[in-house]
Amino acid sequence: MRYAVLMAVLVCIFLAGCGGGLAGKWTQEAKFGTVTLTLTSGGDMKIDAPAGQDVAKYKVQGDKITITRLGEGEGEKTFDFKLEGDTLTIPGLYGDGVYTRAK
Repeated sequence: MRYAVLMAVLVCIFLAGCGGGLAGKWTQEAKFGTVTLTLTSGGDMKIDAPAGQDVAKYKVQGDKITITRLGEGEGEKTFDFKLEGDTLTIPGLYGDGVYTRAK
């Protein structure tokens, strides 16, 4: 029994570290059009914006998310973020940075 509880706690910690709570599709209606972020619990991110598509890796540490863009324009940037229910706020990440979880 203690082993099962320990494993459940470790899985929760792992998912939190990889951004498991952020996994899913998030959208924002920005001035320049719709931006969609698709995040996996494994740390992959796909960005669909009016200017085109991009792929990245992300890592969550506390209230910080580090996004590493892959391919052209490769680079890493860390943002503060806040998750409240179905609202994800990442100030500075496209438009006002307020995304709603897609249903």
